[in-house]
Amino acid sequence: MKEKNTPSENPWTRVAFGDSGDQVFWESGFESLGSVQWILSNLELLGDPKKIDWDLVIGDHHYFDCIKDWDFPPLYHVADFENLFDDFSADVTSGEESELPGGAFDSIELYIRTDKADHIVKLFQEFESHLCSLEPLQKAGII
Repeated sequence: MKEKNTPSENPWTRVAFGDSGDQVFWESGFESLGSVQWILSNLELLGDPKKIDWDLVIGDHHYFDCIKDWDFPPLYHVADFENLFDDFSADVTSGEESELPGGAFDSIELYIRTDKADHIVKLFQEFESHLCSLEPLQKAGII
């Protein structure tokens, strides 16, 4: 596992925040990261993960080659960004005990390296467009 970076040690920009297992909010300008995360986390709608054509899904977007070897479905948890990509850092804070069943969630804040943010956002925007063009994802109702 890579060394944990915290926003106070390096120049980081927050891209998302919310409750793990509940709703996560994406900061303005970073919505494409959330869209890609949502699409990839719903690949299970395609059926057997062993039959997914990863060459088709990834196409020429090699920044995302790592997703085919990750737990399925990739990016199911927002914290997975940190595990898959070196340019992200996730800060997960354990939820406090709640007396209500299911009332406590871990909170999460996702950060991106500020100096690489523009480039990475562009990669995610291009990958989002690619994913939205894929007929199998459209037929499965993911898009």
